[in-house]
Amino acid sequence: MNSVRRLSLVTDEIQPRRSGALRIAIATQDMKVLNAHFGSAKHFAVYDVSRDGWDFVEAVSFDDVSDESGKHPIEGEDRITPKVTALTGCHLLFCRAIGGPSAARVVSAKIHPIRVGEPEAIQDVLSRTQKMLKTAPPPWLRKVLAQAGVAEKKPFEDEDLIMKKTSINTGTPDVKVDEAALVTPFVKCLARLVRAQDTYGSQDRASDAELLANFVITEEQRREIPIIGDPGPDVMLRFNIFYTAVALSIEARTGLVASPITMISHEGFGRVLLTTGRLVVFSKTVRDVHRFGFATLRKLAEAGAKLVDDATAAIETYPEVARA
Repeated sequence: MNSVRRLSLVTDEIQPRRSGALRIAIATQDMKVLNAHFGSAKHFAVYDVSRDGWDFVEAVSFDDVSDESGKHPIEGEDRITPKVTALTGCHLLFCRAIGGPSAARVVSAKIHPIRVGEPEAIQDVLSRTQKMLKTAPPPWLRKVLAQAGVAEKKPFEDEDLIMKKTSINTGTPDVKVDEAALVTPFVKCLARLVRAQDTYGSQDRASDAELLANFVITEEQRREIPIIGDPGPDVMLRFNIFYTAVALSIEARTGLVASPITMISHEGFGRVLLTTGRLVVFSKTVRDVHRFGFATLRKLAEAGAKLVDDATAAIETYPEVARA
């Protein structure tokens, strides 16, 4: 039996949730640092965070937890349900890692999990969340705010515009420092395709680095993206443009027309194929497409070049099939 203990501040009056606040839960082993996986967390520190600050709500503790590998001491024992039930009412969940089944249950409870790769002081997590609320919240956070009833949901057009502006402003500095990647054949092809989408010429004066900034997702930005989410139209456009650039680069290298085929569900799962003639030169099952992006422009260039090299090698190995 998994017992749950709650520790909260006792006052003479019931303290209502701060106006405009999000309720967040932080997985921790010591109540000082975000340092636990969802399954192995002995405690969850719960806070209400708003633009003006944060308030401690309670600490939820568990006696029986999984180990870091996700294995349970007693096979088949359900340790997910008690935690999800105890965290009901929270909007965000910060943890080091969370398994697929647990994440699905958490999302079903309208709690958005956020994976943090390295341990981080709880005070820093609170400060970072407050900063996101005070500045322009990313689209996924605005959706959470709307669901929590603490902010009005923006129209789709406004969300799309803000997403583009936010991505360019935060991504460009990382792109500019890698001039060598900008001159690689694949990246130049990708930049041409992005410019081709700008039918009104609104970005004619933008550099290639600025155009490709949306493809770069820093580690900090990636931590702010929910583990589970639906890819928006901007993400799907970038995803398709990337593989179209791979196909065009293969054609430029081999003289054979390569056709990209993407089959992605609304949840961001699916498959990508690249074919020349009757030869499948690339096949990959993809997931979490809503998190599509690369840490740096160099990583983007290397990923595209590797796909082109591998496809070219397959064509050279089976030339008759590729030309059939």
